[in-house]
Amino acid sequence: MLSLFFYQPTKTTLISHLVKANGDNNWQHALILNDINGAYGSVGYPETLRRSLKEIIQNWDISLVVSPGDVVAGQKSSLDNSQVRAMWQGFYQQILLPFEHANIPFALSLGNHDGSKSSRPSVINGSQSSKVINYTYQLERSETEAFWLSHSPELNFINQEKFPYFYHFEFAGGRFVMLDLSGHQILEEEWLLIESMLQHDTTNGPLFVVGHLPLSGVAVSRNKFGEVIQASDKLMALFNKYNVDVYISGHQHAFYPAKYQELFLLNAGGMPARQFVGNQHQVQAQVQAMAESETITTVNKPTVSVLSVNAKNGGFYTTTYEIETLQIVDETLLPDFINGFPYTIHRAKIESH
Repeated sequence: MLSLFFYQPTKTTLISHLVKANGDNNWQHALILNDINGAYGSVGYPETLRRSLKEIIQNWDISLVVSPGDVVAGQKSSLDNSQVRAMWQGFYQQILLPFEHANIPFALSLGNHDGSKSSRPSVINGSQSSKVINYTYQLERSETEAFWLSHSPELNFINQEKFPYFYHFEFAGGRFVMLDLSGHQILEEEWLLIESMLQHDTTNGPLFVVGHLPLSGVAVSRNKFGEVIQASDKLMALFNKYNVDVYISGHQHAFYPAKYQELFLLNAGGMPARQFVGNQHQVQAQVQAMAESETITTVNKPTVSVLSVNAKNGGFYTTTYEIETLQIVDETLLPDFINGFPYTIHRAKIESH
C-alpha cells in the first residue's frame, strides 16, 4: 500500500497561501474540481465533499471553479431522460448552487460520465459519414447541453458558440480553453476548432487548456488505449505550437503534477482515488524512512487543486489539498516519474518561472 505524508495547516496558513505574496491582491484563484460522480445514475454526493466545499466557499479566496469533468454519473444506456435530469438536478442543488450563491462561476469540460462523445459511424447511402455523428449516449449529451445552456456561467467569454462542448474565456489576464475530450478520439472538424481557439490570442497572459482525458496515463486500469487521448502526439504538437502553459485533465482519479517537453500536466485527482502505475517502490522507501517521526496517511486520497494566477505579471502556481481534511499534499513524496501510456512523464512543481 502506498502512503503519502500530509501536514495539517491552520486556517491562517491556508488563506495566506491562497493570497501568496503578503496581501498581493493581483492573485486570483481557481478551484479545480472533477471526477466526483458516484455509481451510475446516482444523484447524491458524499458528505465529506459537501462539507469541504462549504469551507472552501466560505473561507477561501476562490473566484472560479474549473472542472475537467465527470461531475454526474452517466454513461449508461439504460438511464432515461428523467434519471439523467435527476442527476443534473442533484448536481445543481448540492454542488453548483452554493457556488452560484457565492457568485463563483463554474466552467466544465465534459467528462465521459457527463455526456460521452463516444460514437458509432453513421452510414448514408451505404457510405460512412464523418459529418453526421451518431453518439452512443446522445440522450445524455442532449440533457447535459440543455442543463448547461440554462445554467451558463458568467464568464468573460471569448467565444461560446459551441458551449458547453468547446469554448474559451479570459481569467486573471490569462485564458482557459475548454475542450470536449470526453472520448479518446478527436474528429477532423474538432481539430480545426481546437486550433482556432488556441491561436486566438487575446491576452499576453498564461494559456491553460482543460479536457477530461489525459495525454498519458498515470493510474492503474486507466493507463491504456481508450483511457487517454488517442492522438496525443498531434495534440502535444498543437500545444507546443501555441505555447500552452498547462494542460489540466481528469479521468485518472490520481493527482500527479508533471512536465512533458515544455508542457505542464496537471492530472487532477478524483473520488475515489486510484493508485499509480509502476515505480511504487520509490514512494514506499521514502515513506518508510519517515514513518517513525512523521504522521502518515494513506494515498491516494481524493484531492482538489487550486490554480493561482497573477493578473499583473502572468505568474501562476498550483496547490493541492486532500478533500476530507483540506490538508496540503506534499508533492515531493509522489513518484519522480511515471511510465505511463504513451509517455513517461516526470513529476514537476507547476509554477511559472
